[in-house]
Amino acid sequence: MRKDIEDNFDKIVTELTAGNLVVMKSDTIYGIFALALDQTAVKKLHTIRRHNQKEGFLVLADSVESVARLVEIQPEVLARLKNIWPSRPDPDLGATSVIFQAVGANENLLTDTRWDPPEICFRVPNDNALRDLLHKTGPLCAPSANLPGQPPAQNITEARKYFGDAVDLYIDGGNAATATPSRMVKFRTDGTVETVRSDGRPHPEDFVITRRRKQFRFANFDAYENCFRLDEWAEKYQELLSSDKEIVLEIGAGSGEFLVELAKRNPDKIYLAIDRKSDRLYRGARRAMEEGITNIFFIFTTADKLKNVVPVGSASEVWLTFPDPFAREIYQSKRAELSKFYHDLLRFPDDKDYAKNLKIYEKDLRDFDTESTKNFDKYLSSDGGKRLTSSRFLDQYKEVLKPDGELFFKTDNAPLFDWSLEQFARDGWKNKFVTRDLHNSDAPDEAKVMTSYEERFTREKLSIKYAEFTNAKKGHHGKK
Repeated sequence: MRKDIEDNFDKIVTELTAGNLVVMKSDTIYGIFALALDQTAVKKLHTIRRHNQKEGFLVLADSVESVARLVEIQPEVLARLKNIWPSRPDPDLGATSVIFQAVGANENLLTDTRWDPPEICFRVPNDNALRDLLHKTGPLCAPSANLPGQPPAQNITEARKYFGDAVDLYIDGGNAATATPSRMVKFRTDGTVETVRSDGRPHPEDFVITRRRKQFRFANFDAYENCFRLDEWAEKYQELLSSDKEIVLEIGAGSGEFLVELAKRNPDKIYLAIDRKSDRLYRGARRAMEEGITNIFFIFTTADKLKNVVPVGSASEVWLTFPDPFAREIYQSKRAELSKFYHDLLRFPDDKDYAKNLKIYEKDLRDFDTESTKNFDKYLSSDGGKRLTSSRFLDQYKEVLKPDGELFFKTDNAPLFDWSLEQFARDGWKNKFVTRDLHNSDAPDEAKVMTSYEERFTREKLSIKYAEFTNAKKGHHGKK
């Protein structure tokens, strides 16, 4: 029972239909709500959350049919949505948000226009009280209650600190600290589906995944002037070197969202995002171009080629943010084999043995994860030389850093963090700062810039581990 909504139902409806903003718990975490079809209210929401209008907003609707009135949905996809969002809430299903290509969408303020074609995200809440509210008000925008780069509010007090009097009504639904963010999947016009964000449980859709990186082809990466393959980079770097600006590297930068934010804050520095997957880099490159950030470059290469990216002794900083903790050959391949084994057994939810097979799969998955945790040391040592914090790579970081250059390391994985600290000590690095709870420490503000993964880890109460190192005898040159 949602007493917070039921006891304030009429008040919430009055505020929303007047075009005002309301903060309350959604079916997952605290959100800030506005009428999705009221452009004035949506613009106000963009302003209050200091939100890039190109990103659009999550939209909550009371039924699959309501979503179908806002965006074109193919019949076969519509049938699958009714399993994801059943007409009656099912607590066992959890919450699932679905991203569509915005074909036929009429409300441009709701679409994410950073993508080509644009996208739009919907959820039918797995919550009767919210569905009743949506039936009365119509679709509602419901982004998380936070400002850019900050963790979502876990209670009304935190939400008020973010928004103050800019929000017209706050509804206290208790603490949301244990709430889990929704699973997020994407439907494309060809009917294929991919899991963008998992909730840690198996679902039928998980077994017809298309890999996210296939969306971005090399041609897209090459289309941006801030993207470089390694053989194209040397000439550009010589041009940058003459500027005498500090050079900052992120190794394994992924989509580059962390480094893009640093580049925005520090236009007097040059930032180089390095990753071996061009499709990931492409996303950060596009954001940088759209926001007019000109002091960041994206280089498609591997970490062992660093000396081909920058000359010896030229970088001021190296960042390692959330490197992969597991050994690919053991952990990832075995987990993939486990999912593959159950692929055919779990393709059809109406199969008479589906429920039995799903329970067996869930148990096997739990057992595998438990065993993996117990044997983490084995995974660490099995191919430790391939980790970005192994001595093999630490030696390269030393070479490219200036004599007083610094290295910064972030991870959510405690065993990897402890193992890495040993590697740094063994390799002669000087430890300047260590914390096992970054966001409750006095670490520099730059270190606390959150990626989307980090926001999820924080919501899940996973503390972020962070350390700073230098290989120099000099001080911290004003960083702390």
